[in-house]
Amino acid sequence: MTEFGVNGPEPSGDGGRSNSMSSPIGDPGQAATPPPKQRPYLTALLLVSVFGFLAAIIIPNFLTPHAQGSLTGCKSNCKNLATAVEMYASDNGGYYPRSLAELLPGKYLKVIPTCPKAGRDTYTDYVAEGTKSFSFSCVGNNHAKAYGGFSTSSNNYPQYNGEQGLLDHP
Repeated sequence: MTEFGVNGPEPSGDGGRSNSMSSPIGDPGQAATPPPKQRPYLTALLLVSVFGFLAAIIIPNFLTPHAQGSLTGCKSNCKNLATAVEMYASDNGGYYPRSLAELLPGKYLKVIPTCPKAGRDTYTDYVAEGTKSFSFSCVGNNHAKAYGGFSTSSNNYPQYNGEQGLLDHP
């Protein structure tokens, strides 16, 4: 049998055994499967919603450890400052320094530390009561996330005083 091409009938080369009436989909007895329907907008919407849902679950879990790390760094700064204040008092007849600046010539501290969260010196709100006691805190609401929210009850924490030591939460 011959097949018809652009220029008329062409020999099939198979001795006339080919079926020129065969279906382009497959055998005539076999059911044709339609091509899958494409819905690019629905697929994109589904992907965006899945990734958004996962991000809403995962991102807060990464922020909390960062806030806790900043709080831990601030507590460490408070303990280092308190050690320097106690060393000063030991060298000066039991009298605490009138300000943290008196610790700076290098004998007790090289610099006043900065709060890791605030990025600046927040400890200069220092009170000394002669030989009785001293106290200071991380001034501001810098560690609210570490204390479980944006409440004002975490203002000026962590605190340190000579009688009670580190007060790390409200």
